[in-house]
Amino acid sequence: DFSQTKILGRILCERVPFDPTKIASLTASQLKQLAGTYLKVNDNNFKIQIDPSSTGLTLTQLWDNKTISFTPRSEFFFLNDDGTFPLTFSVANGKVEQMQCFENDLWLKTDQ
Repeated sequence: DFSQTKILGRILCERVPFDPTKIASLTASQLKQLAGTYLKVNDNNFKIQIDPSSTGLTLTQLWDNKTISFTPRSEFFFLNDDGTFPLTFSVANGKVEQMQCFENDLWLKTDQ
C-alpha cells in the first residue's frame, strides 16, 4: 500500500480516500440547493436545468430536452450512470455559483 507518489521528481501527490463507485447519501435540502438554471460561460444560447431526483440529480439540456441522471459521489461531485460525465458544483458563502462539466465546460447558476 502506498500513501503518496512523486511526479517528475518534484511534485508530491498524497493519496486520498475516494471510491468513485461509492454513492454518497445526500439530504433533499442538499440536492435542492444545487437545483436551478445554468448558463454556459461565453455562450448564453446554451442552458441546463438541474433538478433533484430520488437518486440524485437530473440534468436537462434545454436546447434539445435531453435528460441525464446523476448520483452523488460527494456533496458537490456527481457522476452519470456509466461514470463518464462528471459534474462538480462550486459554492461560495453557502450559495452555489457554478457547475463544471468535464474539464473545461463552465456553467453559471442564474436566478431564473
